[in-house]
Amino acid sequence: MLRYLALFSVCLVVALISACSTATPTSPPPAATAVAQVAGATAEPTAVPPTAVPPTAEPTAVPPTAEPTAVPEPTAVPPTAVPEPTAVPEPTAEPPTAVLEPTAEPEPTAEPVAQAPAEIYLDVLPQSFDGNGAPTLGLATAPIVLMDYSDFLCPTCQSHVFNVEPLLIEAYVRRGVVQLGFRPVLNHGERSLRTAEAAFCAGQQGRFWAMHTLLFARIDQVWATSESEQIALMRQYITELGLDPIAYDSCVARGDARAQVQSLDAEQRSRGIIGQPTFEINGMRLVGYQSFERFQQVIASLR
Repeated sequence: MLRYLALFSVCLVVALISACSTATPTSPPPAATAVAQVAGATAEPTAVPPTAVPPTAEPTAVPPTAEPTAVPEPTAVPPTAVPEPTAVPEPTAEPPTAVLEPTAEPEPTAEPVAQAPAEIYLDVLPQSFDGNGAPTLGLATAPIVLMDYSDFLCPTCQSHVFNVEPLLIEAYVRRGVVQLGFRPVLNHGERSLRTAEAAFCAGQQGRFWAMHTLLFARIDQVWATSESEQIALMRQYITELGLDPIAYDSCVARGDARAQVQSLDAEQRSRGIIGQPTFEINGMRLVGYQSFERFQQVIASLR
């Protein structure tokens, strides 16, 4: 635009010069200088192009605004929040600890059975005497025989009878796996002899194991009763069991039960069995009190 304007002005000046040259030939030099000045003045504005707006292209460097687009960082927060709720399984670990406590129930189950094993088991299981004259409980065909060597005045033997023996009867005897046997150990003088004799006399009436349980239950009373009164006390127990006291008197008078007890004691002592309780399971000897679990291990090894 400026160029056109300059050209136009030059043309105009040329026209004026030509017009004036006809009138005043001497004035051209000034006019020419004027034109040169005008041309020079007009040419300076043409330098404006260097101020081209392109430098304004720098502000267009808007891309740096991409930095605010780092919004994805907040999106990483949700995952961190999710794992925390997953910690809820910890409370679920508490129930198992509560379940472990009830597993101690097997111990109480032995008590009610032991309180009256005669009524629960002893009168419904086969009772007899083996070839040596020792009382037995359970099937004679059982593959395993567990012989108990005990004294009716032995507290440790009493513990076995009320805490372990009922479990053995429940788990093995009534199922025909084990036959129990009993042989008296006479370590406490006349009291040991009288109690064993009474039990064998009750056995002649088919109730050895009931008398066996009753004698262990009354161990304190037996100890508190003098030796001279032992026969009368045993007769009282016979009556409590509903047995015939006259038949008991006859058994004591004959002395056969007493002789059998003494014979068994002498025979086992010859084999080194003098302590009580002692157990033999198909010939395998265990000395002292044994847990039910220990009996389980031995019986399992023999099956």
